[in-house]
Amino acid sequence: MNATPLAFDAADDEALCALIAAARTRLAVIAPAVTAAVAQALVARLADLDTLALSVVLDADAEVYRLGYGDADALDLLRKAMVDHGDVLRMQPGVRIGVVAADDELLIFAPTPRLIEAGSAAAHKPNAIRLGGGSAAAALAASVGEAVGTKALTPVEVAGVQADLARNPPKPFDISRAVRVFQSQARFVELELRNISFAARTVSLPDDLLGLVDDDLRTRIGTRLKPFDEQLTRVRMNWKTGDKEDERTVDASALNKARARIEKDFTFVVPRFGRVILRSDEAAFEAAVEDLFENAKRYQAALLEALKAKREDFCSRLEKEFGPRWKQQPPRSATRFDSSPDAVAKALRRCVEKVADDALSLAEPAKHLLYKEIAFENISDKAFVETITNRLKQAGAPDEVIASLFKQFDAASAGDQGAKP
Repeated sequence: MNATPLAFDAADDEALCALIAAARTRLAVIAPAVTAAVAQALVARLADLDTLALSVVLDADAEVYRLGYGDADALDLLRKAMVDHGDVLRMQPGVRIGVVAADDELLIFAPTPRLIEAGSAAAHKPNAIRLGGGSAAAALAASVGEAVGTKALTPVEVAGVQADLARNPPKPFDISRAVRVFQSQARFVELELRNISFAARTVSLPDDLLGLVDDDLRTRIGTRLKPFDEQLTRVRMNWKTGDKEDERTVDASALNKARARIEKDFTFVVPRFGRVILRSDEAAFEAAVEDLFENAKRYQAALLEALKAKREDFCSRLEKEFGPRWKQQPPRSATRFDSSPDAVAKALRRCVEKVADDALSLAEPAKHLLYKEIAFENISDKAFVETITNRLKQAGAPDEVIASLFKQFDAASAGDQGAKP
């Protein structure tokens, strides 16, 4: 250890690891969190517990890892290693100062959250004061367990941190400027599914096909024709749900009900603002939407097969309906080049086949999914916050999820190409 340490020093990983490795009889570390490198340095000293008095105190709040004070994996690694060696990792909620007491040296430093650090190019970045003499270091080491770190960190608390980070993971720490950041575990979502309802489809009726007397056709015709009755729109198909499939009878209403169920299970509407989803539900929501989209395509394919089988019957009914009138008074389009009965019959056939083909020309299903961030201004609206909170309570969301729904903290805007911590 340096006999004449600098009054001002840089408490980076290299300096902390060196100080930890140099301790002989007494070592105390207090910080919001530690990096993987510092955790490994501490684990390496656990073999010396017969001669080394070791105390480690950290915070147990997921926010310290989202801000980049340390590495989340280091927390569980260090706790388990200390338990295995008969020691405990202690916790101090809210601690934001860093201290290392190694024998007679005391290093007091300001932990730098990587989400805020703007990437200084300076080789030496003083953020610590190093003191020698022994008395201060001894006093600090003696305070662990009495003034700070009075509670041992448990596996349940570590699991809580990990679950929180899984719901709302850290963002990239490539930072260019400090700003006031609002972080939400919810977002607005817009879902549009087009061309999944086929039962109400109609086609334009040519001017030459008017004056119906067929009772069944009359109920489905005006200036437009609804070519399919409801019975024809119910088809057998394989319905996909995740990794499972089952054969069932499906119509357009089944697809619309499935969509409504997805929106009910994963989202809720905030009046005047829009539909909202929790970030933690987005993956499952997208999987359910993808299944629905696949089922819509399968339904359309099965429907077209069923309708194609009825195409000739549909054409024959139209020919039977319009044949007598065309024979007596054919439209000019049918006799322009040839007025023979055979030419008129062929013209009628082309006309009804065009109607049938239009009826069987279905636009492919399409989907559009868009997420929009909840703005900082939204949480100033009391009704907005109360609506989301009440909906989550009704859905049985844990209190910690509701409490952390909207967070504000001093951080910085992440660069588009930032690397993850």
